[in-house]
Amino acid sequence: MNKIIKFGGLIAVSGLATYLYLRKKNIDRLTESLEISIIDVNKFKLNINRLKADLYFKIHNPTLESLNVAAGGIVIKTLRVYDKKSKKQLALTDLNITNFKLDAKGSFYLPAVQISIPLITGAMLVLTQLNDNKADFMDRLYFEIDISVMNISKTITI
Repeated sequence: MNKIIKFGGLIAVSGLATYLYLRKKNIDRLTESLEISIIDVNKFKLNINRLKADLYFKIHNPTLESLNVAAGGIVIKTLRVYDKKSKKQLALTDLNITNFKLDAKGSFYLPAVQISIPLITGAMLVLTQLNDNKADFMDRLYFEIDISVMNISKTITI
């Protein structure tokens, strides 16, 4: 009788481990295919030493599988903003978004993310843009978002 209980427990533990492994592998594959894009930039504010703006991002799921996370298995942790030319980090924002629903072929809109860039750096970016006759200020920047899947972090560059 004792052997049967041990054997049954071993089967249950191995079944749970297999399920978790396959679930993690599926989530990893899905997060690698996510498309993150900037929808809008507005509410530019000048402070004494900072240039602030609100960014709106969209996460699009191009796959046929849905990703519904309510238990915190996936956490969208941080957003970093860099200047493309100098590779200098301009801003860092903690997001810590844990609950979101991303249907197959669907999109999830992140809440407004406020970035704050040092005023001197922001002014230099704007002046360089005017000198180079570039059409879009955001072309000078690139973004990195850290996503944690079951305590394994990944960085997605936009």
